[in-house]
Parts: sequence; C-alpha cells; structure tokens
Amino acid sequence: MSSLDEMRTAMDVLVRRLAPGLPGSDLGEVFDHLVWLTDDNGVDLTTVCLEWLRGDDLRRVQAALSVSEVFLFHTRSELADNLLPLAERWPELAGRVRGILAAWDDQHG
Repeated sequence: MSSLDEMRTAMDVLVRRLAPGLPGSDLGEVFDHLVWLTDDNGVDLTTVCLEWLRGDDLRRVQAALSVSEVFLFHTRSELADNLLPLAERWPELAGRVRGILAAWDDQHG
C-alpha cells in the first residue's frame, strides 16, 4: 500500500467515524495537525483533499475545505475556479469559500 493509499484510508476512517450530526469541517484541526506531523508535510493529505473536492460527498468536501494550514491550490485563480462552483452547488459552503479566498488575499496582498 502506498503512502497516499494509507493517508486516504486514514482520512476516510476519520470521516466515517465522525459522530453523527457533526459536519466534516469539525476535522479541520485534526487535518491541520497532520500537515505538520506527517513525514511528507501534508502532501498526501492535500492530494486526498483535492480528490474529495471533486467528489459528491458533502461531509468530505467540508473536511477538505476545513484545512487552513495550506492552500489546496497554487494561485488565487485556481482557488476561485475550483471553490466557487462548490459554493454554488452547496450554498452552505459559501462562507468558508469566501473565507479561504480572503485568507489568500490577506497572505498574498
């Protein structure tokens, strides 16, 4: 099993075992810690988050968007192009998407 497969499995287990009624975003702090604690500095975690953003599972999308220690895309344009459609699809994510874009703007001028 590759390191990416191991991370995907670990993250899937965390989402599946999250208490009923809690949003995936409640995993944000855990995922942020894993960015710093893993031997790849969160590369595999980020890859899984990107996969989740392309999926149909709201809880996994919430979890992916809750990561705040790294930006999931390399440019603001990539962020907007990939995140704004999520906010249209799931209006409850619009605030988080605006927050991510604002954090990019604050950090990158």
